[in-house]
Amino acid sequence: MSNSRSTSLLLALCLSTLAMTANAADARLAKRTVENAGKLRLAAETGTDAYAIVESLTSEVGPRMAGTPGYDRAVAWAQEKFTSLGYDKVYLEPVTFPTWERRHERAQVLAPFPQPLSITALGGSVGTGAEGSNSILAQVWIQTKGSLVTVVWSAVVSLSALYLIKAVIGLRVEPGEEDGGLDLGQHGEEAYIPGN
Repeated sequence: MSNSRSTSLLLALCLSTLAMTANAADARLAKRTVENAGKLRLAAETGTDAYAIVESLTSEVGPRMAGTPGYDRAVAWAQEKFTSLGYDKVYLEPVTFPTWERRHERAQVLAPFPQPLSITALGGSVGTGAEGSNSILAQVWIQTKGSLVTVVWSAVVSLSALYLIKAVIGLRVEPGEEDGGLDLGQHGEEAYIPGN
């Protein structure tokens, strides 16, 4: 049996053992836990107010990006909603987060045929400054840096994944099997008829 086949068999055996262990643990759940789960299932089948709560938030408060007046309305809404639902510990905690404020963005083609462009900025994106960017070399350099980062990131992730595969199950078959041909070793027959 090849190394990769025996490793695959061992991995399958381990996974099936884990599955059986998990099923055995489920069988030993406390009676109270099973009863509570049944009550929750029955309550869910008869209906909950979950949809009504989400609908209330989205229609009464609307968009609520962090740091906006909509966010402040959502916080007040949530505090009032959970208090009205009878939760006994409803309180606010101070949080800090970066905010992004949409300003005016514009772009235009300067040459050879000047014309305005319709654009929008993504949240948190960095502007080019008040003077804009007129240098094609600056843009090419930015794109080159982005491409290099992508290549390096892809290489590191790919090589890490290959190293992990090699360490766990191996990437190659046994040398004898490779010499004899993978078709014969993996499928039990030759792919090419000798002499043709």
